[in-house]
Amino acid sequence: MKKTIIIISAIFGFLLLLAILLPFLFKDRLMVMLKEEINKQVEAKVDFSDLGISIFRNFPDLTLSMRDFSVVGEKEFEGDTLAYIKSFRLTVDLMSAIRGDEIELKRIRLDEPLIQLLVNQDGNVNWDIMPESDEEVEPTDEESGLKFALRSYELRNADIRYYDIPQKMYASLTKMNHSGRGDFTLSQFLLSTDTRVESINVSYDGFSWFRNVSGELLADMDINLDASTYTFSKFDLTLNELFVQMTGMIGLPESGFDLDLDFKTPDTEFKQLLSIIPAAYTDDFRNINAGGSFSLNGFVKGLYEDELYPAFEIKMKADNGSFQYPDLPAKVSNVDLDMEITHPGGIYDLMVIDLKKLSMKLDNEPFDMRLKMRNPDTDPDIDMALSTKLNLSKVPNYYPIDGLETISGNLEASIEAKGRLSAIEHQRYNQFHASGFLQLNNFAYKDADLPYLLEMSIFDLQISPATANLRSMKGKIGSTDFDMSGRLDNLLPYVFNDGILKGSFAYKSTLTNVNEWMTGEAEPDETAEMSVIPVPANLDIRMTGDFTKIIYDNIEMENVTGIVQIKDQKINLSNLNARTLNATVRMNGEYNTRDVNNPTFNMDYDINNMDIREAYETFNTVESFAPVARYVEGRFSSVMNMNANLNPDMYPDMNSLNARGNLRIPEIKVNNFKPLQELADKMQLPFLRNWSASNLRIDFIIENGRLIVEPFDVMLSDVLVNVSGSNGLDQSLDYILKVNVPRARLGRASDLASSLAEESGIPGLASALPDVVQFNVNMKGTIDNPNISLSLGEATTKRPLVDRAREEVGEQVDRARAEAEAEAERLRKEAEQKARAEADRARAQAEAEAERARKEAQAEADRIRKEAEERARKEAEKQKEGLRDRIGFP
Repeated sequence: MKKTIIIISAIFGFLLLLAILLPFLFKDRLMVMLKEEINKQVEAKVDFSDLGISIFRNFPDLTLSMRDFSVVGEKEFEGDTLAYIKSFRLTVDLMSAIRGDEIELKRIRLDEPLIQLLVNQDGNVNWDIMPESDEEVEPTDEESGLKFALRSYELRNADIRYYDIPQKMYASLTKMNHSGRGDFTLSQFLLSTDTRVESINVSYDGFSWFRNVSGELLADMDINLDASTYTFSKFDLTLNELFVQMTGMIGLPESGFDLDLDFKTPDTEFKQLLSIIPAAYTDDFRNINAGGSFSLNGFVKGLYEDELYPAFEIKMKADNGSFQYPDLPAKVSNVDLDMEITHPGGIYDLMVIDLKKLSMKLDNEPFDMRLKMRNPDTDPDIDMALSTKLNLSKVPNYYPIDGLETISGNLEASIEAKGRLSAIEHQRYNQFHASGFLQLNNFAYKDADLPYLLEMSIFDLQISPATANLRSMKGKIGSTDFDMSGRLDNLLPYVFNDGILKGSFAYKSTLTNVNEWMTGEAEPDETAEMSVIPVPANLDIRMTGDFTKIIYDNIEMENVTGIVQIKDQKINLSNLNARTLNATVRMNGEYNTRDVNNPTFNMDYDINNMDIREAYETFNTVESFAPVARYVEGRFSSVMNMNANLNPDMYPDMNSLNARGNLRIPEIKVNNFKPLQELADKMQLPFLRNWSASNLRIDFIIENGRLIVEPFDVMLSDVLVNVSGSNGLDQSLDYILKVNVPRARLGRASDLASSLAEESGIPGLASALPDVVQFNVNMKGTIDNPNISLSLGEATTKRPLVDRAREEVGEQVDRARAEAEAEAERLRKEAEQKARAEADRARAQAEAEAERARKEAQAEADRIRKEAEERARKEAEKQKEGLRDRIGFP
């Protein structure tokens, strides 16, 4: 028996030791396998730092725990954390885990989970991390290997945040503790939940509906999984001091939600309503003295699916309410509220908002308002009126304002509007009634968050169907004065239907000190921390500006005029003229916040006659890209285009900055610039230590964080220097200087030139340097630690070769000329001999030909003479015979 006990004890001891050691023996391998398997199943990066397996924590059940469990998005949500859970525990049935065919999950606990749900600008959600599949899932009768035998679950100290960028909605639950108990193994069971939230915040389109509201919800829900119905047998919700009860059922048909809910406030104290109004719920709210009655009730009945809404009704009423804060002399009284929001079911546009009455006395000064709106989605039909007349200096008597130092002035308003907003949008002003005014006189305000007194002598706004005419707005904040007038168009569609607010204004100021708006203290030496200023999408405002003086950061501008156009989430500057640093500046440009996370600017500058060193001390772009300007005396003019992304502090991201332009410098002096000093020492040319030059034109571009300078010439007396290269934001240098020094000015640099000539390997160069010696300077390193290397330039190294080639060509030309002359002489003599022989031959031939012609002419003449003599003889004979016949001779 004793032996049997020993054997059994040994077996149990072995199993116990195995249970303790197994998790440690296979922990690393199991962690790797588990991470790989989870990441295969999701389009996200899932990670955890530690994995624990224990049978002792919830004996006899098995507990699986993970620490620092995180889910991080991919693709368009790259790097965004969807979930982070400090500790994640799952409790499963031990025997089911041993059997392996079906594991029963019994409890879940999450410690300090952070859940961040995001709908981005394109409407995509970050929690859709399951991969898409084109394959249809075939129905199967096989059961899953995991049985959901949950008995309880718990979230401890959770933070849940929801961001909907397109809808401009934000909601958060901070330090939430939630637990639920029920038998999920049954198809019908009771789920009891307990939820407590330290802080609830909800904002929509810039308006805060809940701000730091504490919440508590005790709910019992009868769940019928077969019928997919969830019936509330208990639903007690507390928000600050507002207590709401709800009963009813939620069904889950094949699509949408089937709702049948009723809610009400069982208590009727007016103080409940005050507790959820952000402005009213102050630290001493519990001690407030409040009276009057309040009721809230309503229902939601019908199908909620896609764009179809269930029928619902919300009624809120307050009668003769009043409240007075402790230690304040006056109260708010006669608060009457009667409001109904109804919907018959169907499309959203069928909803009717009817604020029948909201009236009160503020230290016996009246405030009255009513508003009814139909068709809020398509074409809002409004009927509203507002009137009040308040002495603002009385406000601290009935409402505590933290940090308030000064408030005074008289506010009077009387506004009426009735009709469809489409009438205004289509300029059918005769179909819309609008009239009234809003006036503020002798207003002054200052609190702890506003470092300067805001004063407004007059604000006069007149309302008509077509416009809101700002007759005058004059005032001062700190040292900044303003005087503005103009008009607003489309005001009511902007207020009620997110329409585009259009306007045109003229703004004047003798002094505008922007620095005072950027910091919480008046000390001028402090640097303000700024953030990106988004430009609203629904503004179309044109303003002409005329500023006598503007102070921005360390820049002072005078006589500033120009036109500002606010439109399409951009601010365009056109024809902006100013005088700053004793120079004139013209600008045109754009500030673009269409992507509010990556704002950009694009500016064209035309700067005339600005001091170089003052520009370095004033503009961070000059300091970053042209640090040499610190050592320069002179003035410059420039035409330049510059564009870049903006950092959250509204300064340019220098690595994204691109620019192209030129500098024109009439006179320049460069003194004590270390790279030039080291160059002068290395070349033993003292005149290179400090430069003086005139009439420079420098063309440049900025890209990829470097200033790239195109080649330009600098004439230092009789020394010509050609400069080109680049320098970077990291202060690195990469420049080439071609220094052309007359041999007569080399002085001690002659030895350097001879040494470099010998290094070139060109025979005879060292002893036959040209009249002007060109040095190539490679300047690298940084401004504070330049690295300079020297060589002779091509203009010098190629000259001996050119001269030798020229001599050889000359000799060849001389030889060719001599040979050509000899050949020409030979050809001349030969030609003369030929010409002489030809001439003799021609002369002999001519003489022979002449003799022949002479003889022929003589023969012809003899023939003619003979013929003439013969005719004469015959005529004589004839005459003779005739005479004989006449005288009768025989």
